[in-house]
Amino acid sequence: MNPALRSRRLRFGLFVLDTRRVELLRDGVVVPLRPKPFALLTMLASNPGTVLRREELFAAIWPGAVVSDDSLTQAVREVRVALGDAGAALLRTVARHGYRFDAEVVASGPVPAGDPAPPARVESPDAAAPRMSLVVLPLDVVAGSDSGDWFCDPMTGDLTMDLGKVSGMFVISRETAFSYKDRQVDPRAVARELNVRYVVRGSVGRKGSEVWLNMALIGGETGRQQWAERFDLDLADLPRSLREVTGVVSRSLGVEVYRAEGQRTATLRPEQVQADDLAMKGWAVWLRGLSPENTFEALRLFEEAVARDPDSLRGWSGVGMMNAHAANYGWVADPAPARARQREALHQMERIDSEDMLTCFARTDPYYRRQDFSGLLQFAQTLIERFPNHPWSHHQHASALMRLGRFDECIDPVRRALRLGPRDTLRPVVRGMAMFCHFAAGRFADSVAEARTSLRERPTQAGSQMMLAAALAHDGQLEEAQQIVRENQGRPLFRLQSIQRLFDGTDPRLVQAREQLFATLKRLDVP
Repeated sequence: MNPALRSRRLRFGLFVLDTRRVELLRDGVVVPLRPKPFALLTMLASNPGTVLRREELFAAIWPGAVVSDDSLTQAVREVRVALGDAGAALLRTVARHGYRFDAEVVASGPVPAGDPAPPARVESPDAAAPRMSLVVLPLDVVAGSDSGDWFCDPMTGDLTMDLGKVSGMFVISRETAFSYKDRQVDPRAVARELNVRYVVRGSVGRKGSEVWLNMALIGGETGRQQWAERFDLDLADLPRSLREVTGVVSRSLGVEVYRAEGQRTATLRPEQVQADDLAMKGWAVWLRGLSPENTFEALRLFEEAVARDPDSLRGWSGVGMMNAHAANYGWVADPAPARARQREALHQMERIDSEDMLTCFARTDPYYRRQDFSGLLQFAQTLIERFPNHPWSHHQHASALMRLGRFDECIDPVRRALRLGPRDTLRPVVRGMAMFCHFAAGRFADSVAEARTSLRERPTQAGSQMMLAAALAHDGQLEEAQQIVRENQGRPLFRLQSIQRLFDGTDPRLVQAREQLFATLKRLDVP
């Protein structure tokens, strides 16, 4: 180790790496770490943002010794375990190159004389907070409410844990957040103290069997409220739904943070726009809604992101998803290049981080290409086990059941996906599965109700208009069905081609329902 490091304390997030005392501390508590993993962490933290090659690490940590690659792999694993939920995000594998430490590091402590160039890349004490960083402050009890800490404290902990699973999110630990319990604090001061970009505040109230949860996302620099919402619950359903509500809130907060980051990067000068900024801006565009315009604008930003940084996981995720939607909805004349690019994106994501949530969700694509919906059903169960509060897990579960002709079973995972994803761009697609499954089961009134609900949420969705017209025709409301078709004639997306790929599969029950739907739409003169 360089002597300049022995009297340094390297601070990142909740951690302090004391290289003089050879200790890693989290919130002042020592985290056990063996000597070789400690040396690895010190070297990486001393050079944040720099890819250190495996050869460099072997030479520095095992000088003169002959050791296998497994020794370094095991040391990396121990460091990630020591860093807890943030480990995989902080210590990143750069395929075929080495490892990179992704954190803002502040170095302090005396530097020995005669060493003018210490290896630590020192950030100023006012270094910008990490992107996608936040703290969930302990929830308050609404004055005069019947609620209490029995509800607030578990909800705070669950929100913190679930938000920590959002790809790329850095969340302050529950224990640190609870140091602010029962204190009147300025969110800007909290953000400065913890070096985070966002502060989440909320309150819980209860009257009789009614329980409500108020949540707000506050910008740490300005103190301005960027998002707020109230969630209403039924006390009788609370034991079953508490985790689900946590998922809804964490997903909503995750979406709002993505939007806020995208808006922030939109104000940067061209020379400031780097790969991750471009990827965040791409996701912000995508969150405007499902449309060809948003898809292709977001794709342009994602492609530029991966061109600047081939290791941008967020960028490759966007490249894969946007190409998938362009091909699925017939928004490109030839879907083959889009499918090939989608496969390339998954390959790159596997290379960068095979265990990231975004990579796991992207693995569903091969099942669709092979028409292996029994395999997709099994994989969806794995996704639900790993990410139970993410709507995409239940989306894939519902999609597999629908394509296997199990229409009645499909409705429950659809409901869960809709409850967990109130702001998801793919919400109309999930709602469309419910419409189709009710239609396929002969429950045309239920299909009509789902379509009307979808159109209240997204009035311009051509797919929902088509499903509504078909269900109305079978429900004895032919005049209204014909009126819908007349009003939508000429719209580019009001065509059978726009939805026919959404109901692919070979199960006889699915084929029969699909043929019935398309025959009905053709009789109504849908082009």
